[in-house]
Amino acid sequence: MSKVRSLNVVIAVAVVAFIVLRSHPDELWAALREMDFGLAVLALLLNVPVALLAPLRSFFLFRRLGFRVSARVLVPTTILGFVAGGLTPAAAGELVRARALRAAAGVPFEDSIAVVLYERVLAAYLLALTTAVLFALTRLSAIWSPPVLGAGVVVGCLPWAVGLTLGSLAPLGNRIPSAGLRVSLIRDGLQMAKQLRFLLEQFFLLIQWSLVTITMFALISLQYWLLAGAVAGGIRWDEAWIALGVSTLAAVASLLPLGLGVLDGTLAAVLARLGSTLAQGSIVAVSVRATVTLPLLLAAFVCYLYLQRSDATDQVAASSDP
Repeated sequence: MSKVRSLNVVIAVAVVAFIVLRSHPDELWAALREMDFGLAVLALLLNVPVALLAPLRSFFLFRRLGFRVSARVLVPTTILGFVAGGLTPAAAGELVRARALRAAAGVPFEDSIAVVLYERVLAAYLLALTTAVLFALTRLSAIWSPPVLGAGVVVGCLPWAVGLTLGSLAPLGNRIPSAGLRVSLIRDGLQMAKQLRFLLEQFFLLIQWSLVTITMFALISLQYWLLAGAVAGGIRWDEAWIALGVSTLAAVASLLPLGLGVLDGTLAAVLARLGSTLAQGSIVAVSVRATVTLPLLLAAFVCYLYLQRSDATDQVAASSDP
């Protein structure tokens, strides 16, 4: 384990320990007893549209690259890759998704990696941007709303400007000798960079993909809002979005699997800042794990079994062909 990873683990343990020490067991038990489980069930059901929107935005990207990936392949590979990416530093687990797409749909490995990079980086960028915009709107007077929203739209288009800038630079070379492992890796890396640049240059694709992603953020924020309402007196929906953004970005920065400890402690602290008690915030954090994280893990496991079975079926069918 690297020194940075070790430090992240120590910080996560310290955050959780602080939250537990500040939240007395009797307060935690009282908050749990008063929880409205009907709202928790509603939050659980919202996982369905979120799980369907994630493959939809991937469909837009693969279609733009010229690939028609069927839903029976795209849905399980997207869910599996999303969870595997969350379990590994720098979303390295998304390589599982790339391998599955190559085996099941014939998508080249470098093209899948370009899609993964596009989605991971832009999703974090959009989450940070929307969280900052909402935070500004809650702190400033109404007269500032139009310029804040306008600035948010302009900054949201920056990835497209980056793509155009990269496209105006010297083109990536194609004349590379076709021999050797190192040369093959360079060739694949250049192809991935070309495809990523190509995706970034597509303005309407950025708008389309961003709208789906923001809808996903809105639904997940609604889950947080329902869970906060089930435990505490409740918070506003925009405050739930801010809590989602701050805790998720902290979890991503921690490089820990699923942000364990960091997401939970940060979420509890943010909710306490918004008016809940630390005990209530801790119960909300646990509820998020139970209604959002755990179902996603189970869904990813089912998707893995489905893809394994599909691969085995295809191999049997191929071996039986004359």
